[in-house]
Amino acid sequence: MGFSAFLETFKVAPRVIITDGDVAIAIAISAVFPSSRHVLCVYHLSLNFKTHIYPLFANDPEAWKKWSGYFWKLAKETDELSRDTFDADFDVLVAAVADLDIDPDSEKGKKRESALTWLDSLRARCERWAYRFTWRELTLGANSSQRAEALHSALKRGTRASMLLVELVVFLTNYHTMKELTTELKTRRKELLQAYNGSSTLPAVTKVEKWSKLTPYCIDLLRAQGARAS
Repeated sequence: MGFSAFLETFKVAPRVIITDGDVAIAIAISAVFPSSRHVLCVYHLSLNFKTHIYPLFANDPEAWKKWSGYFWKLAKETDELSRDTFDADFDVLVAAVADLDIDPDSEKGKKRESALTWLDSLRARCERWAYRFTWRELTLGANSSQRAEALHSALKRGTRASMLLVELVVFLTNYHTMKELTTELKTRRKELLQAYNGSSTLPAVTKVEKWSKLTPYCIDLLRAQGARAS
């Protein structure tokens, strides 16, 4: 359903619209929903941040961790009184990139210039992604488009044009049940990890940790289960 069709059907514009920042969508929102607040998905912005900034710190994991965390700190600050300090806060990030000891004529130097240009555009859009500017809007806790994208993905996989309404209801009910089970499993995993952190690691688990073919997730589960068994 396009924006115009949505407005024609529901007769009211959304109070808030969260998107990944696509230019065409932004133009459409301005044209069809001029009164709606267009908020940018902070998750997608974090991916763009990694694309532009990570190559400059690829050889320094600690620095990357520091500035990646600083981006999230900028994004998640909710105190509206800090709006006046946003530029100063953002300047700290820009300085970290601008002051890197890089040959400006090198390939990495060109990447830095591109990163600085992108940071300028990010700063210009701050009122659409930094929580200190968006927190007052009612988003029911949503600050990214991930929930909608996850549901759209599930609908594409599980629905078809000839599906009856009752079949759609059954599908959505099953999807909801699946999401609840997934949440329960995540909670259980967290409990197991907490149990592990409070006890010693079994020798067998220590040995398995050295086997590089296992993923970190697998190792975490083994640690937690080993802790429960000890």
